Amino acid sequence: MRHEYARARHASYLRAFLLAAFLLSAAVRTVAAPSVAGAVTAANALAPSAAIAELGALPDPLPLPRLVEAALLCSGVPRERVAFYADRVDVLLREAAAAVGAAAERGSAAELGSALLDFLHARVFRAYSEQATTLDGVLDSGRYNCVSSALLYMIAARSLGLEVSGSRTVDHALCVLRSGSRDIDVETTNPYGFDPGTRKEFKDSFGRTTGYAYAAPGAYSGRRRVGDRGMVGLVLSNRASLLERSGRYREALALGADYYALCRDADSRSFLVDRVNNVVADLSERGDISGAESLAAEAAGALPGESAIAELAGKTLEALAAKLAASGDYEGARRAALGRRGLASEAAVARALAAAGDAELVRAANTLPFARAIAVADRLRAAGQADEARYAQAIAAIYGREAARLGAAGDWLAAAALAEEGAAKAPGDGSLARAATTMRRNFTIASHNAFAALYNAGDYAGARRAIESALAAAPGDATLARDLEAAKSAEARRLQEN
Repeated sequence: MRHEYARARHASYLRAFLLAAFLLSAAVRTVAAPSVAGAVTAANALAPSAAIAELGALPDPLPLPRLVEAALLCSGVPRERVAFYADRVDVLLREAAAAVGAAAERGSAAELGSALLDFLHARVFRAYSEQATTLDGVLDSGRYNCVSSALLYMIAARSLGLEVSGSRTVDHALCVLRSGSRDIDVETTNPYGFDPGTRKEFKDSFGRTTGYAYAAPGAYSGRRRVGDRGMVGLVLSNRASLLERSGRYREALALGADYYALCRDADSRSFLVDRVNNVVADLSERGDISGAESLAAEAAGALPGESAIAELAGKTLEALAAKLAASGDYEGARRAALGRRGLASEAAVARALAAAGDAELVRAANTLPFARAIAVADRLRAAGQADEARYAQAIAAIYGREAARLGAAGDWLAAAALAEEGAAKAPGDGSLARAATTMRRNFTIASHNAFAALYNAGDYAGARRAIESALAAAPGDATLARDLEAAKSAEARRLQEN
């Protein structure tokens, strides 16, 4: 009787281990951050100018000279040029006092306020422009918007002894003048804007209807009074918004920091948070993950308790740790994570540490020699920097690769024993246990094939010795036991024939 050769099942489990290693690597690449395209230093990005911070410490209402100073500084006038423009304002105020003298003699705040608006539109305001938000810009060009015209009206009205405050909506600013028991709206962008709620339509100097429509106080969305610093702060917020339209996010952030230092209220804080977000997003899009993370961390320190900033600090920290780890700088990733404790949340720090551990685990599983790879995996697990599921996946890849090497060299039992050792370290995976079974089966197949070759060649004694050796290594194997009985029977028949 001839014995048939069996085919060893080698390729399938080898492909499985290579696939496991590939998937382990691919999982890390999906969280890797973009490459850095030149770091942008974020240190002190939120530090306001000293002059603005000084004005922010003053109570409202501001003394008239300080209101003028604040309006000019917030308009971007250099400190050394403030006196020049303040002198021009003084000249204008003297002209205004002379021009409205008749109304002042009648003693009515309403008449005086109306005359003042007429004067400003005749003497200063030339043309409306949405972007003309600065006080120096009005003085230089006559171009104005609601913020700059309202500020100049407030300054002039205060110089005349009138009680005037600011009022704002989401996208508009105006003045409110107190006259006796009445609060009178002053829409400074319109020459007919004094107490506009009493008028149905307005005529220009030629008697033509202007089409100007007034929104009564109740019709404004979120209308509210603002103090002097809040009104001046609108210049900063407008300037910052204009800068962002052209992508100048860092300059807008500096103005946002000044706005918050000046006002210290919910509006200015929210505005600063948005500016930080925009700069971080811009840096991230340009690949400067380090700069984005540094700014977010600085903001977290400057704005404690701001949940949106804390979340931003956490996300940028995770991105930075992933980028460093992807480049092989695992210790750098860990230092970055541990250095942000107290700024980013503990959960974000833990995720950043896990990203570093995960990347190092992948490298160990895919590239390091067997003993070193196991040492790295066990170290990361002991330090709590390797998720149990990822650790099991890495163990499967490390042990599987080494077992595959042994099996490919024909040492199936050593390969099986190694796979079983790995299965004991990561019992939940299952792939190593299945591989060990396959490898033992391959040993049986290889032993049977060697037996069959000797048996079919008529070397029954050699076949018996080969099977006895195999059974000593794998006692109880049913296939090998049957082969041994066949060899013994063949030997017995030969003895009888002889």
